[in-house]
Amino acid sequence: MNDVKEPHIFYGQENAVELQTFVDAIKKAKKVNSIVDVVKPDFLLKIAFENKTTSKHYLWLSSDSGSIINKEDTHTIYTLPSNIIEDL
Repeated sequence: MNDVKEPHIFYGQENAVELQTFVDAIKKAKKVNSIVDVVKPDFLLKIAFENKTTSKHYLWLSSDSGSIINKEDTHTIYTLPSNIIEDL
């Protein structure tokens, strides 16, 4: 999974609506209680906070489903709520 290309879209405070969509997706994601085999992620999502910490997530999206993994915990995958996938 380390061969994800660098992101080319950056969001700042002026993109509050878009940023909130990502935050909502992460907060509302549901933990999958089984072993999963994943393919190369579609996106690498890196969030930088005001306190200078960062959070990195691998993201898979299709037209009707989505999953996310925190890069610091690659053994746990979460499914994204279907009502948020359209907005991502």
